[in-house]
Amino acid sequence: MLSRRNVRIKILQVIYGGNINHDNIERYQRNYQASINRSLEILVFSLRVLQKVLRYSLIDAENRKHKMLPSENDKLFNPIILTNEQSQILMNSQSLEIHVRKFHVDSKIDQDLIRKLYLEFSKDQEYVDYYCLSEHTAEENIEMLLKIYKSISKNQVFNETLEDLYVSWDDDESLIVGAVKKIIKSLISDIDFFKEYLPDDETIKEFGETLLVETVKNDKALVELINPFLENWEMERVAAIDLIMLKMAVTEILKLESIPTKVTLNEYVEISKMYSTDKSKEFINGILDRLINKLNNEKKIIKSGRGLID
Repeated sequence: MLSRRNVRIKILQVIYGGNINHDNIERYQRNYQASINRSLEILVFSLRVLQKVLRYSLIDAENRKHKMLPSENDKLFNPIILTNEQSQILMNSQSLEIHVRKFHVDSKIDQDLIRKLYLEFSKDQEYVDYYCLSEHTAEENIEMLLKIYKSISKNQVFNETLEDLYVSWDDDESLIVGAVKKIIKSLISDIDFFKEYLPDDETIKEFGETLLVETVKNDKALVELINPFLENWEMERVAAIDLIMLKMAVTEILKLESIPTKVTLNEYVEISKMYSTDKSKEFINGILDRLINKLNNEKKIIKSGRGLID
């Protein structure tokens, strides 16, 4: 689920959120892991809400059945949105269920929210047309699940709930929405899809923890390396978040042999567009470009495999 860019951003936030303390690297590691877990929990929360919305179709079926004057749509209604094969793959994920219990997600979901989310979508004519038929192709089921999730993800109360529960929601929103959509599209085959979205060691530990620990541990040396390239900029006047990005980028260039230098430069320029000032992208690009040239000339950059310098 988490890309290297997501990991870079989380490390940036963890370092920015605390004063550099070389004797307490474990605190940074704990905060970093907590940030990873929060993203995973938001994904679990979102999928659980989707499951509960689908399950609410059973309540809808009972309510329609007991109407004194049922409409034609009431008579034709069936909870096919829950009982179709693709939804059942979603409902029966053991890995997801384990993480629901791990994060105590059910205690954070209000049933009234589920009712509102379902009833809001149930008025959609495409859903009406869908439930009036008892059979659908896998593609039609997936398309309807995507429509339901889109309705959920756009709901103001749903977003306010996520903001109240998770401080990282604003940063993680695009990541989570994209992951849920990919999961829904993967429900063609009867596999435990959720396992594929658990944080992997290569990204989280080999890349992420190395980047975090080496940046914190070598803070003073990184400042000394960067300082000559600031020209008319005094270190105290450089935006704190820009300086952290520069330190992380230099760490990545020197310590992570499999990441091409061009990739590192481009990644931090892009991140600066999201998290710093309008001028930061040019500042980051200029400093890193000169730094990379100097380190290349001194043969201090060692890259291997797919991470060759050129």
